[in-house]
Amino acid sequence: MRAVDEGHGLLENVNRRDIFRLICSNPGINYRELMRRIGCSNGTISYHLHLMERAGIVRWRTNGRRKEYYVGDLRWGGMALSRMQRRILVFLAENPGLSPVELSGRLDISRQWVSQNLGLLRVKDIVACRSVGKRRYYYVTGRGIAECCDMGVDM
Repeated sequence: MRAVDEGHGLLENVNRRDIFRLICSNPGINYRELMRRIGCSNGTISYHLHLMERAGIVRWRTNGRRKEYYVGDLRWGGMALSRMQRRILVFLAENPGLSPVELSGRLDISRQWVSQNLGLLRVKDIVACRSVGKRRYYYVTGRGIAECCDMGVDM
């Protein structure tokens, strides 16, 4: 099993990302409701939930006869994000796969400041990077998406 996001990982898949967003916005949602809202078959939902459970992105508990789904334990020791880190995180969540140069231009901040903050976000496992040649492209990890959900960002 791969790590949650090696470069652009598990939540790059549209179905998994939709399932994760639905669980973020509806903690405790049950399996049948997930199936109904996502519009996928039983096997598809089961497969994607299993992958996300193994990676720690989601967790579940039983309530009577029903399974309720929640965002997994994705915290990194309570390290708070700076305003700039939150700004970069939200922008990357809405525009995945940007390079530091592209982020710098779109956010109107220096490349050095973007690179420094991306480095800190990578250490916290909130963003991941994929290298193609000499260029690096950044993506939000499962932890980053959970942080966006916690901040109330509509994804």
